[in-house]
Amino acid sequence: MRLILAVGLAGCSFSTTEYETCETNLQCQEAFGWGHACGDEGLCSVVVQHPRCEVTEPADLFENRQDYQDSIVLGVQFDTSQFGLEAQAMRLAVVQANLAEGLDGRQYAVVQCTNEENLSIDSLDSDGANEEVTRYLADEIGVSAIMGPATSGRTEAAYIVAEAYDTVIISPSATSPALTDLDGLSCSDADPGLLWRTAPPDDLQGKVMALDMLDRDIDTVAVIFQEGPYGAGLQQAFSTNFTDGGGTVDAFQFTEGNTSQRDTAISDVAFGAYDEVVFISADKTDIVAFLLGADAAGTFEAAATGIFLADGAYDESIFQDAADADSVFSLVRGTRPTTDLGQTYTSFAIAFAGYYGDDASSSGFTAYAYDAAWMVLYGTAWSVYQDGGEVTGTGIARGMRQVSEGDQVEVLATSWTTVRANFAEGRAVDLQGASGAIDFDDTTCETSAPIEVWSVSYESGEGYVFEAITTVQPG
Repeated sequence: MRLILAVGLAGCSFSTTEYETCETNLQCQEAFGWGHACGDEGLCSVVVQHPRCEVTEPADLFENRQDYQDSIVLGVQFDTSQFGLEAQAMRLAVVQANLAEGLDGRQYAVVQCTNEENLSIDSLDSDGANEEVTRYLADEIGVSAIMGPATSGRTEAAYIVAEAYDTVIISPSATSPALTDLDGLSCSDADPGLLWRTAPPDDLQGKVMALDMLDRDIDTVAVIFQEGPYGAGLQQAFSTNFTDGGGTVDAFQFTEGNTSQRDTAISDVAFGAYDEVVFISADKTDIVAFLLGADAAGTFEAAATGIFLADGAYDESIFQDAADADSVFSLVRGTRPTTDLGQTYTSFAIAFAGYYGDDASSSGFTAYAYDAAWMVLYGTAWSVYQDGGEVTGTGIARGMRQVSEGDQVEVLATSWTTVRANFAEGRAVDLQGASGAIDFDDTTCETSAPIEVWSVSYESGEGYVFEAITTVQPG
């Protein structure tokens, strides 16, 4: 019995080679291109567009897929109700690569999915949606790389799904130390690993949080944290350093989505005898709820109890949504991996504003997202030139190991041809990204970045503005 394409191929030009009946989606993709799957009857059919994946680049990718069968299709997946700017930054890099003639004339395409909980789409919670769209992108669409998700828990779950399909996961903002060893204790050219991130692990952030409080003679701290790799990992990093410095910590954990458990913890610490309260969550709605709760309690302002937030709170939209709690904003400090505001970042921010009309600086990880997308694009070039001529997840990962030494190259749209030329010759490059220097450790494939301590204030005509208090360098 021979392979028959079951539906929807009018006007498409495919190979006339005969194939045995399909057993896997990969067989269909190798025969007919991206976005084909092996159906229940063992016949290949065209994959329909998922209702969670309505944003594509180009916009008519599914409607006119015959025009894009030679494209290198990449995936993007976030909770776009909270991380829309990061998704935009990634698509911008793809647009810029296409304007520079793509990869030897082959254009790139993006299928962007959301893992948000949204009853207008379906009944999936965010965990179920995360796994659903990861499998859809890796298995049915057949992408070799997924850019995102944002949070550590979602990133871990996405990696577990995508690994089976040789699909790279790269997050711009998943900072849990627990992810470091998830795909092995070390990486190498032979085994480069499929889990990557441009943001550094939280080890240094937890230490900086603790040292900042100890330097201000803070003695007793309550930590409210969301259960999961991010919240638990950062809480542990902070608590270890703070108690080692002589401080006392009480920890209050709440499970994701359990708003009554979260609100009970806020009430408990509001009436406890604490010098400072740390709140850690990967969900921006939790941070808004905490700020509103702290204001409603009245005790934070009355007792001048400090509020300390982590990198997930470095987002202007959080303070806009919590504007009714502005009386406690003067109590807020926070930390985040800093962004180098040099020429590379400025070029990115100008392009971002010009393309979308949005301010890239209003969220802390847009530059990291832009760099992550370019990392994947560079990786596809290495995969084609140096790893067998095809774009594969492992080939992309090997390419991403080639960006921390050699001639310095800025992550700019105009540098795409330079990186391609170097990779065609098998030469590594040393990237200066929009977020800063991209220096991956050769053994762990983790990067590092300075940690900034910040405050926030409202300025008429400017909105909520973040100000750097101090910056701590790695090491």
